[in-house]
Amino acid sequence: TATNIARKDYDKMFTLTGNAFHSTTISEIRSESCYRMDRRFHAQGKCKDAYSYYFNAGRLFPKFVLPWFGLAQMYYERNEFTEAASYLEKVNKAYPENVEILSLLGDVYGKLGKKDNAVILLRCVVELEPGIVEALIGTTELLHGSPKWKEQIIAIASYVAAEKVMNNTSERVPMEVYANLGVLQQRVGKTADVITCFKKALKQLGDSSSAN
Repeated sequence: TATNIARKDYDKMFTLTGNAFHSTTISEIRSESCYRMDRRFHAQGKCKDAYSYYFNAGRLFPKFVLPWFGLAQMYYERNEFTEAASYLEKVNKAYPENVEILSLLGDVYGKLGKKDNAVILLRCVVELEPGIVEALIGTTELLHGSPKWKEQIIAIASYVAAEKVMNNTSERVPMEVYANLGVLQQRVGKTADVITCFKKALKQLGDSSSAN
């Protein structure tokens, strides 16, 4: 089966990287071997083993920052966001334009209540790759309740951009997007846009009811 094939591939990779780890004293190679082994444990959900290998990989060669990203992912999965942020910040210094790192760090900052920092990072993600809907929606969620007119406008622009991306990829726009966008349009006094958004929200709601 596909599961057995995947397991065999992981086992083969683990054996090869284990041999590489034990056959050298070069810290950089040992660190990378550890990292490749811990990816196997992480993919298989063996978090305790994965954490140990990530930590050792980072300890063996601190300049190799990918293990720190693995540790950050594990802390995130455990809802330990302060620890996740500390490792992500290290990785972000080495890869300042990596959208995966920026997205996760932005999400973590949001969960830690660091709204301004989170918005800055998520907007960087959108500048680097405009089609990432999660970053656009993440920005709107952070700014939706803001009393500041400028932040409300940014949230509106992010909702509109997310809608455009989803329409271009034939992805269904959730009813909540139109409803929330309508609320924001109402706050900034765009009455015609409010009506349009709520009509779209009702249509999506009706389509969902018909489908069910």
